Amino acid sequence: MGMHPLQQPWYGARISRSTENQTTASFYAQNSQPLHSRFVGVSRLFAVHNGVTVASEVPEELWKDCREITDESGEAEFPLAYTIEATEFRLRSVRFGEQRFSIAEGGTNEFTVAETGTVRLAIEDVVALESIKELRLFSDANASVRGFHRLRNPQQRAFEIPMTTGILEITASFHDDKYVLVPSEPGPWRVRPGETTEVSFTTELGCQITGRLVSETSDGLSPVAGAGVHVRHIEAVDRGGYVQTSEDGRFSACVPEGSLEIGRTVFTPHATLWLEEDIERLISPGDRHVDLGDVRLPQLLSVEGTITDGNGKPLRFTAVSCSEAGHVVGGARTNEHGEFTLLTQSRDIDQFSVWAREMFGRFDAKVLSNDPLGLQVNFPWNSE
Repeated sequence: MGMHPLQQPWYGARISRSTENQTTASFYAQNSQPLHSRFVGVSRLFAVHNGVTVASEVPEELWKDCREITDESGEAEFPLAYTIEATEFRLRSVRFGEQRFSIAEGGTNEFTVAETGTVRLAIEDVVALESIKELRLFSDANASVRGFHRLRNPQQRAFEIPMTTGILEITASFHDDKYVLVPSEPGPWRVRPGETTEVSFTTELGCQITGRLVSETSDGLSPVAGAGVHVRHIEAVDRGGYVQTSEDGRFSACVPEGSLEIGRTVFTPHATLWLEEDIERLISPGDRHVDLGDVRLPQLLSVEGTITDGNGKPLRFTAVSCSEAGHVVGGARTNEHGEFTLLTQSRDIDQFSVWAREMFGRFDAKVLSNDPLGLQVNFPWNSE
């Protein structure tokens, strides 16, 4: 059956063939041996024709359960949105079990993941073991290679986890949201190829940070729901992480005493936004709650639209994104009536992309910079 793919220093993938709505990828280890009989998931697979993306990534509902490679060639087939013609494919993320990696840039239709090392975690106290709900590890070698691992409800006191090489960052969420993770030795830690990095930690009471993410609109301040706000501890890169805002724009995080920073970058499901200014606070010893109040984004453009098929029937729960100069700057998903509303900071949107499970369409539209109220976009979608 061969070694587990994560025990290899690195591994890669080759796109071997494709049809109009699915693609076959071959996964292999450093010695070019196929990684057969393994659970693999592909989350981002693009079809490209002469440098232009002609089909979008695999829908989440079709890849979230890793599928098993059962043949000796190490091949797995993955669904892809409909394409007319493609000259290459771009693979951006793969999963082996619970391990997820982004792909380093490679040649056309061939991709490689950076070298891996091992992280050994040890929990020193029972309180930490009982308190941790979810433990997350990140390793960044560069902007295009990222490893991710998630442990749900850990029941043992030690773990060994293969990770991509680079700076290691560890965050945790707790059943009782008043604790913070405390490593025995301060980070950052580095994951090296073929080596084991040991980290032990415990927990301590932290300070609860709350706030509300809002944007300026013509009607006043409006909450921004479902956005990722980076709450981090300046003195230790391992303390902090992204927290998601609720429907009313509120977010909450627990951090240790010291200097607090709210990262300038805010992530939404389809776009990256930026705060008006950096936020820094000093958390005094003994502080157990700090309310940041309204954290403002610059005035956002609201774009509304309706997607229907050729018979006028609304396309429900369909992804829509807008881009500027080839970069996605906003996105949303249609409701049961085919309607969508997306927010973006861009005032010069030049393209909209819309796609459903087995179909892909692209529509050109222009949002004028002098139109503060946004643009009503009606897409003449034809399902045939």
